[in-house]
Amino acid sequence: SHLSTIFAETRKAHRLVEDTKAAMDTYRQKKPRLRQQIDQLQFRCQNTTYPILQELKSTYVSDVLRLVDPEGNVGRTIEDRYTLAIRRINNATEALDTAVGYMDVAQILTAAETLSSVGQWLDHVPNQLTKVETARDILSEKQRSVEEKYSMLGDPVQRMQDQLNNNFIRPDTDHLRNTLASQFKEAGELIQQTPHNPYDAEQCLKEVEKLREQVEKAIATDRQDFNIANDTIQTAEASIRSAYRNIAQVKDQCLILQVPIADFRLADCHFENAQASLGQARRSLVAKQYQDSIDQANKAIVQARLASQEADKVGKHTQKSLEAIMKASEEDMFNNNSRHLPNTNTRNKFGSPFPYPLDALKPDPWDYRKSNPLDDLKPDLLDALKPDPWDYRKPNPLADLKPDPLADLKSNPLDSQKSDPWDYKKSDPWDYRKPNPLADLKPDLLDFQKSDPWDYKKSDPLDDLKPDFLADLKPETWDYKKSDPFDDKSQEDWKI
Repeated sequence: SHLSTIFAETRKAHRLVEDTKAAMDTYRQKKPRLRQQIDQLQFRCQNTTYPILQELKSTYVSDVLRLVDPEGNVGRTIEDRYTLAIRRINNATEALDTAVGYMDVAQILTAAETLSSVGQWLDHVPNQLTKVETARDILSEKQRSVEEKYSMLGDPVQRMQDQLNNNFIRPDTDHLRNTLASQFKEAGELIQQTPHNPYDAEQCLKEVEKLREQVEKAIATDRQDFNIANDTIQTAEASIRSAYRNIAQVKDQCLILQVPIADFRLADCHFENAQASLGQARRSLVAKQYQDSIDQANKAIVQARLASQEADKVGKHTQKSLEAIMKASEEDMFNNNSRHLPNTNTRNKFGSPFPYPLDALKPDPWDYRKSNPLDDLKPDLLDALKPDPWDYRKPNPLADLKPDPLADLKSNPLDSQKSDPWDYKKSDPWDYRKPNPLADLKPDLLDFQKSDPWDYKKSDPLDDLKPDFLADLKPETWDYKKSDPFDDKSQEDWKI
């Protein structure tokens, strides 16, 4: 047992010797390297990191030194990283000195173990110093970035300010003008101030950009609402003008029949409502209350359409009444004047009895002014100059005004050279059907060249035989033909 104990102690002694030799070798290798590393870190701190930190502290506010290291857990600001690095370097220096002390008293293993802790203290020091040194580049880049953003944002903000001068801008949108200008000015002052604070300047620029987008949307909304309101008002004006023309046209048509004005009361009421709504829409547009203006303009459009519809109803009713009166007058006058028609054996060139009862409703083909059959009710002082459309012998409307130089030569019915070869009514010496030489002495009912000396409009003596179906519709003020010379009835019987 004593022998085994001796063997065990001997093995321990051998291991201790080997460990001591290894520790001695490690100490000899690490000590110079660790000492050199400590010296380099101290030199870096004094000549590089510390000046950079001082520059950061003088260039930027204290909050920037905290914000520049958002993921750091070692301290509140970037300066704490430098402090931590210095503390670790000092601890490593103390550990190295302790290891040297242990080696001096032959505590080789303890010296080697202490020397290993020196490396642990120095492991994170370069990283801490790098964080401080790169912070300057980060802050410099951020400051340059906010200055560029501010410069680029100046033109859009100025355009927004110019657009806010438009007359369609509402007060709420115009109120944003001062807010936008003040925030943009504040951002510029914050960028230019010293010490710099690029983080606050960047946040202020974000708010300015957000406000600019809000103002841009508000301007676009105001412009769109203004255009819609203006277009709606123009549509309402067009609808009101159309309704006015329609009502006036129907009133003109109904004036002849003397339609009571009460029939247009509903149309006029809608028309007045449309005008009132249009006026309110215009006032709302001037007051920049665009939605109210649109609503009032739409209301005016509806009222104008209702007014036009009511006028159309009155017009249709009047048209039916007019057709009924015309039909009744036509039948009545045809029956009353049928006995005054000329002999049916006398035919005109179209082979039908003349005059035709409906000739009064036919427009004059020689008068380009008369497209409406009711225009014949108006007196025309130039009727005497118009040619008779039924007389093919008179192409010249002034033929009746010229004297006939051969009138005296046409007295002999047997002289074929002096007679009118186109007058089939006069005696022809070669016509075996007319042996009576005195045929020309008979009254000729179809002689269209004879004019009534009492009628400045009549060039045809048979005009009095034509029934006038619209005689009852003519106002008394300009009715120059109040009675039929062939009618036994008095003038009072023909009035409505």
